[in-house]
Amino acid sequence: MNLSYDKKTWKNVTWSTQESEQNLTVTQPGYYKFTAETKDGCIAESERLWVIIDAEIWIDPLYQCVIDIFQSGDPNDIIGPAGYGERRWITKNDKMPYRILFENDPEIANAPVKYAYISQKLDSTLDFKTFRLGGFGFAGFTFDVPENTSYYYERIDVKDSLGVYVDVTAGLDVTTGTIFWVFQAVDTASGHPVKGVLEGFLPVNDSVSHAGEAYVDYTIKPKDNAITGDIAHARATIVFDENEPVDTRTIFNTIDAVGPVSRLDSLPEYIDSTHVLLSWRGSDDSTGSGVGSYTIFMSENGEPFREWLSNTRDTTVYFNGTKGNWYRFYSIARDNAGNLENAKSDWEVEFALAGPTYAPVALPAVNVADTCFTAHWEPVSIAQSYRLDVAYDRDFNNYVSGYQDLPVGDTSKTVTWLDGDTTYYYRVRALNPAGPSENSNIIRVQTRNRIYASIKVFMEGPFDVDSMRTDLRQYGYIPLKNPYSGSPWNYTGGDSVSHIPSGVVDWMLVELRSGTGDSTKVSERAAFVKSDGAVVDTNGTDPLSFWDVEEGDYYIVMHHRNHISIMSDSAKHMSGVKPAGYTHDFTTGQGQAYGSDAMKQLATGIFGMFGGDVVPDGYINYATETSKVWNDKDQLGYYSSDINADGYVNYSTESSIIWNNRDTFTQVP
Repeated sequence: MNLSYDKKTWKNVTWSTQESEQNLTVTQPGYYKFTAETKDGCIAESERLWVIIDAEIWIDPLYQCVIDIFQSGDPNDIIGPAGYGERRWITKNDKMPYRILFENDPEIANAPVKYAYISQKLDSTLDFKTFRLGGFGFAGFTFDVPENTSYYYERIDVKDSLGVYVDVTAGLDVTTGTIFWVFQAVDTASGHPVKGVLEGFLPVNDSVSHAGEAYVDYTIKPKDNAITGDIAHARATIVFDENEPVDTRTIFNTIDAVGPVSRLDSLPEYIDSTHVLLSWRGSDDSTGSGVGSYTIFMSENGEPFREWLSNTRDTTVYFNGTKGNWYRFYSIARDNAGNLENAKSDWEVEFALAGPTYAPVALPAVNVADTCFTAHWEPVSIAQSYRLDVAYDRDFNNYVSGYQDLPVGDTSKTVTWLDGDTTYYYRVRALNPAGPSENSNIIRVQTRNRIYASIKVFMEGPFDVDSMRTDLRQYGYIPLKNPYSGSPWNYTGGDSVSHIPSGVVDWMLVELRSGTGDSTKVSERAAFVKSDGAVVDTNGTDPLSFWDVEEGDYYIVMHHRNHISIMSDSAKHMSGVKPAGYTHDFTTGQGQAYGSDAMKQLATGIFGMFGGDVVPDGYINYATETSKVWNDKDQLGYYSSDINADGYVNYSTESSIIWNNRDTFTQVP
C-alpha cells in the first residue's frame, strides 16, 4: 500500500508500507487530506481533516484518520477430468468437463464484485468446434444454459436479492481460441453498470452462506487427430473490477488415442469336462495408459452373445458349463483411459462339453408339389447344424441322390428334382462339436401329380387379322383375380396374380373331362389367353398345369365370359412332362371342336369361339344379349358387354356381333 498526505501548501509526501495501519506525526496546524492506493491500483481518500497544533507548547498530538479502501479479492481454481493415474489419462473421444471456480475472498475483499471477466486460452490439442457452454452460478444462484450452446447472453434479474441485474455473456473467440465469460452488475433503474462501492453481483464471501462463491462450466473434446501422449492443458484467468488478472493453477490430461487389443487363448473343440479354465491376454499401445479391464462375452448353443464376465482385471477364470452344450467366447478389453477394443465379428474360442446331443423332432413336409417338397423339423437348442437323409424306402437302404447325410444349417430344406406321385421318406440328426445325435422320427411324403396341357384358341371379339388385341391389359382393366367364381361357372380355385403378364388378352376357364358329359369333369383351372392364342398358366409363360390329376386322355373344354364355350373333338393325352408343342390347337379347323359348327371361321383357315354370349348361358339370344349391352353402353372398363375387348361398350359394335351370331348354341354337352 502506498500512503500519502497533503497540506494545501505542501507537496505530496509518499510512504510505502505493507501494513494496514500507519502512524504519522505532523508539526504544523492546517488542513490535511490522506489518500491510500493499493498495489492493484485501488484508490481511496479521507475527508479533509483540520489539525490544530499548540505551537507554544510543542505538544505533538496524535490524530487517527481511518480510510476505508473498498476492493474485491479473488482466490480461484479450475477443475477438469480426473483421468487415470498421475498422467490423468483420458481418451480422445471423451467429452471433457471443466469448472472454473472464483470467490470474493473475505480476507482481501470488503466490497461486492461489480464486473468479472473469466477467460481461458484453449490448448492446441483441443477441438474448438466441440466447445459447449455449461451452467454457471454466483451468490447462491445456479443457472442453466441451453444444450449444445457455444455462445450465450442473458440479463438476469436478481434485484430482489442483490439489488441489481446481471448481464452474462459467454462464448468462444475462434480467432484466438479463447473462451470467456463476462459478468456485469447493472443498475436496475438506469440500465448502466453500477458505480456504488457497495453494489455488485458477488458479495464478499462468508463461511455460512457461501454467497461470495461462483463458477462457470464448459465441455470440450480433444481433436480427432490427437495421438497417444498429447497433453491437454487448462488454466483460466479471472479479473475482478479493476484488479490485476489472477490465474488459476494449470491442470492437464494426457490423451490415449488408441484402444487396446485382446484375445482368448485357444481350447480344444471337444472337452470331456464341465469345468473349463478360460484364459486371455491383452495389450495397449506401447505409450498408452495400459489395459485396465476385460469383458468376456459368451454364447450358449448358438444363442445371441451376452456379457458373461464384466470389467474384470483377471486374465483367467473357471467356467462351469452343461454337458452336451456348446459354447463360444470372445473378449473386449478396455484401457485405463477408457478406450474400448474394437467390436469383434466372430468368436475367439469354441468348444462343446461331453454329453448327449438331443435328436430333433421331424415335422410333416410342407409345400409338397410334384417334383419337390420342404422337409422341416423342430430346432434343437444345442445343435450347431443338422444332417438330412431322404430315401425311397423307410429303412433308408435306397437314398435319393444327393440327400444322404446332407449338411443343413437351418431347420428346413427344400428337396428338389423328385418324381410326381411318388413316396419318399426323410429323417434328420442334430450335430454339434460333441458329435451327431440319434436319428429323428421318420416322415413319409407323397409327391403330388401334375399334368400339363398346351392349348391354342382364338376368340371372335378381340380377333384382328391373325391375332387378338390386348387393349384390356394395356388399359389396366383386367382384374388380378379370375372372374369365374360366380354363376354359371362357380369356380372355386381362386386363381389370382399380383400383376397381369404382358401379351394377355383375358382370363379363361379351362376344364378337363374324362368323357364328353358334364358329369365326367375331372379338374378345372383359370388361365390366361395371350394375343397369339396360347393358353398359359398364371405366370404368363408356362403351359397350363392341373394338380392331382393322373396322366391320361382328357377332353378340353374352354369357357369365356362372353363367348360360346367349346370342347376338343376328342380326348387328348396329358402327362407330367411339359409338351414340346400344342396338346390341342382349336384354331386350325372346324373339326378341332366337338359337335357341329361349334366354332366360327375368323379368317381363311382360322377358327375361333363365337362372340356374343353376354349373358353366359350357352345360347346367343339377340334380345337378351342386346338388352344387357344397352344397359352397359358407353361404359369404360371390364364388362361382359364389351365383346370385342377394347375396353369400351359400343352398342353399335357389340349388337352387330350379337346379330351376326344370333341363335348360336354351344356344342359342349
